[in-house]
Amino acid sequence: MRHKVTTIRDLKSVLNDIVPSIKDPRYLYSDREVRNFRLRPREILANWLICSVKNHEVGPDTWTFSTDPPGGDGLIVKRSTRIGWPTEHIFIPTLKSSQNESVEDLMIKAVEHKHQNGEAYAKGKQLVIFADVSREKWFPNQVCRKIKGQHSFDSVWAVGLEQTDGNDYDYWVVCFDELPSQVWKVYIDMDSTEWNVERIQ
Repeated sequence: MRHKVTTIRDLKSVLNDIVPSIKDPRYLYSDREVRNFRLRPREILANWLICSVKNHEVGPDTWTFSTDPPGGDGLIVKRSTRIGWPTEHIFIPTLKSSQNESVEDLMIKAVEHKHQNGEAYAKGKQLVIFADVSREKWFPNQVCRKIKGQHSFDSVWAVGLEQTDGNDYDYWVVCFDELPSQVWKVYIDMDSTEWNVERIQ
């Protein structure tokens, strides 16, 4: 079925548009959608990060993202075919000092929570976990082992901020589709809205 969508033509331009939200997490982590794009700022950022690492692997401008008319959290779009894969996002907020659960436990629970909606709900979608766990050390392969074969999503991704000095923002991006997990770092200079992607694992 064909739908009319708003597709991002230029990843640099959309990054420039969401810089204020990235620098002020109150907006990034809120549930308010961007007025003219109908996605939350963190959904835009997560989809942008995924497209950045996918382009790093196969060539620039191969992948972009768009809105999702049925009410989802955006489509990851291959430019050459104009085919989009729907995403379903879930947010893990900052860990409280009283929490005993590890980052790995929370990510596994996030996948289990979405999987409860059933195979028909998950099939054909990419699950994206946005985790605000920048001060926590965690091990992607542990998550990959635990969720393998336990969900019906086409892919499971996780993204999050590793560190920032207020201008340079370093994000990690993980794909749990195979073991060992695929891991990238995305380094963004917010003043110039330039970025660099490095494959870590």
